[in-house]
Amino acid sequence: MSENETNWPDFETLTLIAAGTPFSGAYIHGMMVALLCMETATTDSIWKKLLKETPSLNNPAGFNNRLFESLFRMTATHLEENKNSVFLMLPDDEYPMNERLDALANWCEGFLYGAKLASIPREVLLQMPSVLEVLEDMLKIVDISTDEQDCEDNERDYYEMVQFVSVGVLLIHEECQGEQDVIMIKKHEKITLH
Repeated sequence: MSENETNWPDFETLTLIAAGTPFSGAYIHGMMVALLCMETATTDSIWKKLLKETPSLNNPAGFNNRLFESLFRMTATHLEENKNSVFLMLPDDEYPMNERLDALANWCEGFLYGAKLASIPREVLLQMPSVLEVLEDMLKIVDISTDEQDCEDNERDYYEMVQFVSVGVLLIHEECQGEQDVIMIKKHEKITLH
């Protein structure tokens, strides 16, 4: 994406590093974002959960681990400090359309997997129809054809999908973090009442 900030690893570097795992770089970033949106634990606890659930990312002495951890912490900071934007680790506009669509589908697939790993109770999630709707739409993006050619219409459609995913992620973050705060308050009330 053109929003490539200087301190974010570029997509090419992430792709090369992710080659040592069964996941794409976009998938890994989507998974990270989902856990950060849907978990209420500390950033360190969420990082440990991510490593536990995806052992192929866990090479404590290796460069891979440092890059992934750096990306994870930058993403966590960005989500907390920028309530109106989210950075999706996707290829720049110079990449062919089919590669960008494939990366977006992979990102959404990673996000959906991260959502499954999150500890938000299912009954709570079922009471958040807007979150469920975004997750269902991400599932449709995962199944999108990646054989599209570069053309003006496809550029516009791709841009709209990326914007939709970005807004959807912000909505999920706001809904889940707010709901998790309510759950924590209720748990605290139960503890103090007994």
